[in-house]
Amino acid sequence: MYSVVDTGVDWFKNKEQWLDGSEEPEPGMIIFFDWADDGLDGSGGHTGIVEKVENGIVYTIEGNSGDKVCENQYSVGHNEILGCGYYSGNNTVATGDAANQVWMYLKSYGYTDSVAAGITGNMMRECG
Repeated sequence: MYSVVDTGVDWFKNKEQWLDGSEEPEPGMIIFFDWADDGLDGSGGHTGIVEKVENGIVYTIEGNSGDKVCENQYSVGHNEILGCGYYSGNNTVATGDAANQVWMYLKSYGYTDSVAAGITGNMMRECG
């Protein structure tokens, strides 16, 4: 479980389930950002879920984005994308409320309960 973004980055890197920010992510990956406004210091400052990648654009779902959950977009290799954590499991579409959908989506990719709880909790906390 993580509530500090860098703890999530370290978890994926330690599991060798990390994709550098210059590479093209896949749907379902957890995307980590290093915001330029604090100096691109190599530290994670924000997280979201990769929804899709089309025509060189990464579409994400993020909490605490303008005080709401919303879809954002970045070019593949954008300088503020630190990288992505992933698990190569099967994909299942979830139904129900937003927290349950995030939970089921993460579990369908094989994330442990503690990691899924950390990501879901972090997104819910960021959403207010």
